[in-house]
Amino acid sequence: MTDINTPEREAYAAIILYSFLLEERTKYQEQWESFENAVIFNNRFFVKNEILDEVELYAKKMTLHYSKDTLLYRARIFNRDPNEKFIEKYKQVLEENGENFEEHKREFINSEYLNFNLSMLENLTIQDDSSVEPFMRYKLEAINRCKKSPLKGYDKKESLPPPAEKCVAGRANPEFIRYLYVCEDDETPIYEVKPSIKHNISLAKLKLKRDIKVFDLSTDYCMDGDKIQGLFSFVSEKFSIPNYNETVKYIPTQCITEKIKQLGFDGIRFNSSLNVGGKNLVLFNVNDCEVVSTSLVEISNIKIEKRPSGIYGDVKQENRSVE
Repeated sequence: MTDINTPEREAYAAIILYSFLLEERTKYQEQWESFENAVIFNNRFFVKNEILDEVELYAKKMTLHYSKDTLLYRARIFNRDPNEKFIEKYKQVLEENGENFEEHKREFINSEYLNFNLSMLENLTIQDDSSVEPFMRYKLEAINRCKKSPLKGYDKKESLPPPAEKCVAGRANPEFIRYLYVCEDDETPIYEVKPSIKHNISLAKLKLKRDIKVFDLSTDYCMDGDKIQGLFSFVSEKFSIPNYNETVKYIPTQCITEKIKQLGFDGIRFNSSLNVGGKNLVLFNVNDCEVVSTSLVEISNIKIEKRPSGIYGDVKQENRSVE
């Protein structure tokens, strides 16, 4: 028998390891599919399943604490005129000075013209405004009021989830159950609303009103430093797999979330499926946060990164920008 040289021996070992991992993953996939079928087609309430047992087993090991006043972020596509705050303030200023806004509405019919003029006015510095015509002063005052306002996008109520009767099913919440989805940074929530170029986004900054504890599904390691292995690691991945409006596929993660809620947690933490490295939080009590401010931003670019899928090789990653 011919001896296997070193490179061949390494390749052989890699194949054996890959086969073992594939076999393990197939076993976990079968367990997940069994759980999925059970909660979708058989019994959604008072479920007993090894996956839920695994979640309970890891409860203490995956506890993460957030302190009061921690800042979190949330986004919504802004479906109204991005200049509406300015128009609202301008109307106030006109009324304070005895002018009728209706006589000046024609200035705001052409949105592009208005944007151009506002961008010029925003950076305008006037040393002596005594010679400036009144309506220019009124516009400058309206812009200053907009700048000082902490709510430049949606208002506080609009920045939170809709009433329970309007809540649709999500990754963690069943239909009509009102949970608060937030992120740890101000970029991830923009990805999460799946915007297109030129979309305006209302970005809300929120603050925790109390200390909370969440179940952390976003890490490969327990809080004591041990690496997560086995079925629980596979379950954690399911919270970060993209789901494009297939609400029935949310039922298993909703069941797991309800189990976590029963265990006394205030929410869950999981990896963003749309922004690599981003962390999402779902808080079970909407009132655990208050809106501090909102800003309005426009999407100017969406960056796409791609690489070969599966077994098709490890080649240099290509980047493409959509301008």
